[in-house]
Amino acid sequence: MEKQQDQQLVQMKTMIDSNDDDDDGDLTSTSSISADSDQSTNIASLMLENERKMRRLSESYMNRFLFIGQQAQTLPELSNALALPSTMKSVVQKKSPKMELEIMSSIPSLTLFVETLKQLIQREEKKREKSYLPPDDKSIASDLYTRLSLGITQCLRDYEGEINHAKRRIHDLNEQQEHILNENKNVVSHLTEAFEKNTISLRQTYEKRLTKQREESLKIGNSLDNYKVEILTLREAYEKKLRVKDELINELNDRLAKNETEQAARQHALHLKNEI
Repeated sequence: MEKQQDQQLVQMKTMIDSNDDDDDGDLTSTSSISADSDQSTNIASLMLENERKMRRLSESYMNRFLFIGQQAQTLPELSNALALPSTMKSVVQKKSPKMELEIMSSIPSLTLFVETLKQLIQREEKKREKSYLPPDDKSIASDLYTRLSLGITQCLRDYEGEINHAKRRIHDLNEQQEHILNENKNVVSHLTEAFEKNTISLRQTYEKRLTKQREESLKIGNSLDNYKVEILTLREAYEKKLRVKDELINELNDRLAKNETEQAARQHALHLKNEI
């Protein structure tokens, strides 16, 4: 049983050493990610994961710590032995051989677990730049169990405060995102309405211009038809005048030819008369 407890403590210490930095990174990154409203879903899942990790660690630590407290209550000298290992021989001498073996076998496991708790609390103190462990003042009636219990309690309260703050921040970001989405919907609605109005106005203007152009084209077509009729009328009148002129010219030519023939006949007759 004690070997199993030792193995569990060693595994716990290894897990803390390997995962504590990752947990710190996750928790620290929450404050930077929470500033971006587009990452609210990632923040929520991250905080839930952190909360599960802290719950598992805190339950494991508190169960172990309660076990230490129970042993400390049954063995009042145990806390002094942990605080002052050099006095262990005097404590063991007051117990039976069986009790001596139990105490001596439990001391390494308890010491390892207490040191692990101290390292965990010290890391949290360094990360948050604050003190969780009360001062080791001899004037204050405070044993190691009480000091560690107070430190863990304050640390868990800070964790709970961070989680609540992150939840409030997520809630605020969700409300802000919803407000932005509503504003975007209103803007899109206004833009769509304005676009539809502009489209209708442009269509009406285009139809008016098209109707006007059609009317003008019709007028121009009618004018062209009238011009064609006038041109045909003028052409017919001009051709008629040309025919009349041609007839007159032909008549004049005939008269001129007849006159020339008659004149030639007269001259010939006159010439013959003179010869006689």
